[in-house]
Amino acid sequence: MVRHARRSRGLARHRWFRLEELADELGPLLTVATLFADGVAVFTYLLTIADGRQVRMSGNLVYDFFMGAILNPARRSRRHEVLHRDSRVVDPLVLADARRCSEAGRADRLPIAADGVHVVAHGLYTNACMKGEECIPSTWDIFHEKWGWMLIFWNLVGVPWFYSFNSYYLAVTDWPAQSTTVVVVLFVALFIAYYIWDTAQSQKNRFRMQERGTFVRRRTFPQLPWAR
Repeated sequence: MVRHARRSRGLARHRWFRLEELADELGPLLTVATLFADGVAVFTYLLTIADGRQVRMSGNLVYDFFMGAILNPARRSRRHEVLHRDSRVVDPLVLADARRCSEAGRADRLPIAADGVHVVAHGLYTNACMKGEECIPSTWDIFHEKWGWMLIFWNLVGVPWFYSFNSYYLAVTDWPAQSTTVVVVLFVALFIAYYIWDTAQSQKNRFRMQERGTFVRRRTFPQLPWAR
């Protein structure tokens, strides 16, 4: 009954796609993601060299391929730069969030309290990067690190698949039920840690923007107190 009910939602109702497949087919999906990331890294490196757009090259082929040859391959227009930035950070996080939900929603297991903690934690992290998207360009891996194999692999494989690997462990393990006290303590610890992390990152990056005169006050929800 539970399996049938879950399959009757959204795309699953038409048998096009079940969210649980992100967890059930982890091996094949991870293999494809790895091959795709390697292909993107090779293509980007060769195209950069062919166009003569490489920057800060060391002369060591292995190192330059690993770290990248170009800072931002889509910097020719403002619109493309935004799309490229999203491909580095935001979109992989959405996939990681979807994968976390898929593992919590597997129909062959009973949900546990740890599922709720993980789903909320991933949701908060993804939302933080979306509501504070204007802070992303001032982070080190965007304004300084080049678009090489290291960042390409991590954004196409590491973020969407490894960030939620602890959730996969819960999905395939008979995890004992937690008491109400334990669940409350976990959520309180999560919210405190998230608040400290979110406001610290926000203050750091908005301070950088204030120094450069590019800060614009935003009202996207939820903006936390003392984030600036």
